Amino acid sequence: MTGEGVEQNPVEAIKWLSQAAEAGDIQAQYNLAQAYDEGQGVAPDLAKALKWSLRAAERGRALAQNQVAEAYRWGERNQP
Repeated sequence: MTGEGVEQNPVEAIKWLSQAAEAGDIQAQYNLAQAYDEGQGVAPDLAKALKWSLRAAERGRALAQNQVAEAYRWGERNQP
């Protein structure tokens, strides 16, 4: 997403993040959730953001756990 060592390309980053997230990489799951939440490289999609936040949260990513809690607290997300 930040173009470290290569030209910045958010769409290409989403492709690689998606593959890593599907393979179970917790940081990729968290980053993909952020991308869907903020619309970076993809159209904003709060349901997908929650899906990936939940996956990362279930694996112990504290920031993802906080995001899930806040989403449910404020009713900002749809169920995955």
